[in-house]
Amino acid sequence: MRCITSALIPLLVCSWTDEDLVNPHRNCSDTSFCVRFRDWSRLPSKKRNIYTVSSGKLRSNNLGIYKIPIKKVRVRSVCSTLGSFLKLHFYLGNTIRLIVDENRNAAGTKRKRYRIPSGDVIQDSQLKPHPNVNYSYNKEDRVSTFDLGDSTTVQLDHNTVVISLSVDGRVIQTINEKQMFQIESTRRHYGDPCPFGLKRSSSLYLDPACTPKVHTGDWAEEFQGLTDHKPYGPSSVALDITFLGKVPALYGLPLKGTRKVKLRAGGDSDENLYRFFSLGFAAYSVDSGTEALYGTVPTLTALQVFNESTSPTRSSVLWVNPSDTYIALLKNEDDSVHSWFLSESGVIDLFLFPQRTPIAAMKSYHDVVGYAPLPPYFSLGFHRSHYSYESQEDILGIVDNYTKYNIPVDVYWLDIEHTNGKQYFTWNTTLFPDPLGMVKHVNSLGKEMVTIVDPHLKASRDYSIYLDGYFKDVYVKERYFRDQWCPATRNKSVLFRGTEETTPSQKESCKYKKAYIDEVYKGVCWPEISAWPDFTSARVREWWARLFKPDGINEHFYTWNDMNEPVTFGSMEMTMGRDLVHAGNIEHRDVHNAYGHYFRMASFEGHLKYRRPGKRPFILTRSFYLGSHMHGPMWNGDSLSQWDNLQAVLPMFITLSAPGGYSFSGSDVGGFTGQPSSELLVRWNQLAAATSVFYRLHSDIVSPPRDPWHYDNETIRRFRDAVHDRYQLLPFWYTLFARYSMFGEPMLRPLWFDYLHDTNTYDAKDKEYDAVMDQEVILGTDILVRGVTEEGATAVDVYLPAGTQWYNRESQILRGGELHTAPVTLDAIPRFYRAGSIIPIQENIGDSTKGNEAGPISLWIYEDPETLQAYGEVYKDDGSSHNSLATSQYAIYRITYNGTSISIHPEQEARRFPLFIKTIRLVKPNCVTALFPDRVSAIEVSKDDVIVHVRTNRLLVAA
Repeated sequence: MRCITSALIPLLVCSWTDEDLVNPHRNCSDTSFCVRFRDWSRLPSKKRNIYTVSSGKLRSNNLGIYKIPIKKVRVRSVCSTLGSFLKLHFYLGNTIRLIVDENRNAAGTKRKRYRIPSGDVIQDSQLKPHPNVNYSYNKEDRVSTFDLGDSTTVQLDHNTVVISLSVDGRVIQTINEKQMFQIESTRRHYGDPCPFGLKRSSSLYLDPACTPKVHTGDWAEEFQGLTDHKPYGPSSVALDITFLGKVPALYGLPLKGTRKVKLRAGGDSDENLYRFFSLGFAAYSVDSGTEALYGTVPTLTALQVFNESTSPTRSSVLWVNPSDTYIALLKNEDDSVHSWFLSESGVIDLFLFPQRTPIAAMKSYHDVVGYAPLPPYFSLGFHRSHYSYESQEDILGIVDNYTKYNIPVDVYWLDIEHTNGKQYFTWNTTLFPDPLGMVKHVNSLGKEMVTIVDPHLKASRDYSIYLDGYFKDVYVKERYFRDQWCPATRNKSVLFRGTEETTPSQKESCKYKKAYIDEVYKGVCWPEISAWPDFTSARVREWWARLFKPDGINEHFYTWNDMNEPVTFGSMEMTMGRDLVHAGNIEHRDVHNAYGHYFRMASFEGHLKYRRPGKRPFILTRSFYLGSHMHGPMWNGDSLSQWDNLQAVLPMFITLSAPGGYSFSGSDVGGFTGQPSSELLVRWNQLAAATSVFYRLHSDIVSPPRDPWHYDNETIRRFRDAVHDRYQLLPFWYTLFARYSMFGEPMLRPLWFDYLHDTNTYDAKDKEYDAVMDQEVILGTDILVRGVTEEGATAVDVYLPAGTQWYNRESQILRGGELHTAPVTLDAIPRFYRAGSIIPIQENIGDSTKGNEAGPISLWIYEDPETLQAYGEVYKDDGSSHNSLATSQYAIYRITYNGTSISIHPEQEARRFPLFIKTIRLVKPNCVTALFPDRVSAIEVSKDDVIVHVRTNRLLVAA
């Protein structure tokens, strides 16, 4: 791509072709830091055994943090302090944290390695130090032991820097057992092959870049004909983690395009390495399961069996590093699993979660990365969108049509064509002559609207937002690299890389690269030439947030953030160059995976502080990172209108929810690209209505509209029925979300999550069970949904967890522990209700959620036939206040059924948020009885406990 810059405000004149938009998958073999480390990892372990900790007791500070110097054994004669610092943190609940950074004094650098600021992802302020760590040191073995209580201990071997984590007397994890821990220390001079001023030799294996083997790409490398300059040289960090015992299943590492919930331990070849590098794909494979995608949550969970006669335990890790990351999973001969995590730059920041149960681990996980806020109530309803040239008149006609066909809709969306030339925060007045009148009309019908705002800003003097950002210095910067830098008139020394002072004469023939940081980076996206604000900067995020101040129109709209990986057409991997510069002289390679997270964070703050102060923001994102669940929903991007893409929906979102901790997710109903058949649209819509927390119909600009009236009457009916089912269950969904927000309990759960005692849920002898697990999900603990994802299916296999009983739609009771064949028609997909649960239902649904959140509900009691009991909850608040939980402005109703009576116990602000119960339906095997209240039209619970007695199909409300 050829570009020409102009004067004061540089603009670019560029041309690009379709070839510039191609985004081939980059793999380890294409990436120098990964090639170096993989070669290094395959060396004999003795050659990698280069770290040790000094003998003697370790000391902690007043927060219980142990700062431990780590020395490089093989350079001991050069300097005894060379190496890194390991910090060990122990938190309440027995979560452990390891942070490893290089010793900058020894490395000879002033530049700090990048670490995500506190509070941006890791919620340090809510992490409480462990109050009672019992530390001891064995002088003979040179081993430090940290006893955390609850039969949990951590041991550090000073000889090898191997860390062992034990629970109940069994080692469940080891760190650095394979001796792959390494930091490529910053070089003292440009071009140095080794750190600390050492020379390469035939016997020195100091780090992956300092070995007898010479690698290319240490200081610059090419891909797709473009060059990535590396003025700081090799900088990767890595660590190996082993999960002990027999490991029948591994889960996590979202987001990947996959039709499998389980991860595969396939080794360290290109096709088996899991890569985390946020990229904006126009379409993606659902077959590999390892390739980079839109967002990253690098958490890994292992199920571990130590005794075949007992239930398995579980343990997990969280790798906090937003640079390009590769993860290898390798099966050992004893069925344990060895893994390594490798990132291009930054520091090692690793959390260990030894909690025995998945639910306890998720609580600890959310203590670390934060708890999701409650969403606006309307956001759990149905959303309609289409990337198209639809006009204001078209939108209002579509609104009327959904009303005509009795299909509730809560939100209508506008894509980039609503803007003036893709300049965000503007309007295409030809298509939308009266946006205020349009949105007010839609709002008057009880519905909301969303407009898209992407991170790229058109680089034009006529675009006031770009111009304001230019003069306020908010944009990501570009370096200019010169292979020859020998100014004849310059003799005084210059600061090079922030590490030391040097002069051209100190380098032979002056042949080294010197970087200048003096220009706004310009790339290409939808508006053509664009600039990207540096959202990693808190100052820039505040500048962006102020753009959401009410202007008479925008306060009526919510926001959609897209293309925030970020996408830059014609660039390496169609994203920002890694050598671009952010605030604080931070390279883009250091922060890439967090860019989209920071962008949505800024938009979230704009809504919360300026557009609707005190109200819940609603901001959709495509790219995300750890902690993004705290700012709203995500969707899985540009899926294809194909059956295999439908088969990937549940595996992707189950993994993201548990163990990923991000429940507020969804897909484009029908797929983004293509024209789904009636059957595919119906099945996708049924699955989304039943299982997607974020539920939206959307498609691309070249695909025909897929609103149901573009199909036949049967499609309309089936589409409408699925939407109605969704709206009836909204009280259940909202209560589920409240538990997610308060306790970190995942809304979507794989079957193993609550049923580790049932090996069929994760390690069945018949591998066909795995295929069933991939298409089943439990909503909370009470509703199990089985997707129908095969074309022409007339029956599907269903597995219900052992030791449980479930009701189907016909109130038939099914026992768990075996496969059941469920006949299916195009009218619905299988759904099952756990015996012993109470489900709140919104029986009377309107055209949207407006007003229904406070309306009467019905209770469906699914009696446990063994105990004759059931339990359920209903959460209520105003559906819009951001601080409802923090200020206890909500009510929880705990409902208990014991076979003869129903007890309803209100908590918190029940007077403000009363519960109206219109009908109670009691479900027993093959029998549903509607119980109507005696003497009153509805039961109101607003202050005291209410006891409802069941008498001959009547309810007697206690006085």
